[in-house]
Amino acid sequence: GCDPLAGPTGEGGSVWTRLADRMIDTGMAESVTIVPIAVGATEISCWAEGGHLYDRLTETVDGMLADGLVPDYILWHQGESDNISGTSAETYVHLFENIRRVFRERGIEAPIYCFGKLSSGMHQQRARQQRGCPSSPEKPCQDVQGH
Repeated sequence: GCDPLAGPTGEGGSVWTRLADRMIDTGMAESVTIVPIAVGATEISCWAEGGHLYDRLTETVDGMLADGLVPDYILWHQGESDNISGTSAETYVHLFENIRRVFRERGIEAPIYCFGKLSSGMHQQRARQQRGCPSSPEKPCQDVQGH
């Protein structure tokens, strides 16, 4: 069947409905509400304060809270564009901390799980890809405060 949740480009499918089903099936949650705001092929700077998607982030979070929705988990799947463009790990962490504040300043203490090609070896990974070498597995990052 068709996936009811489009991918971040507005086409294709999404992993999030399958993840939600799995969370319910394993007893991790009784119900799951997905609030997708992804935009494909964006760098983290787009989402941080001053970026063209920052308002999308803050308005979504404010709208969730106004509707009484407080997340138990936040999944941040982003970073491939930063890996390709050569964003340094230090810059990425700095900008991610800016995004993290959007949640924390609004009283949302849910753990933030990040997924994407984000590692201190971002530039080495890009060089490996340019040489046609196999990619290393994607490494999840952890919320900068250990959550």
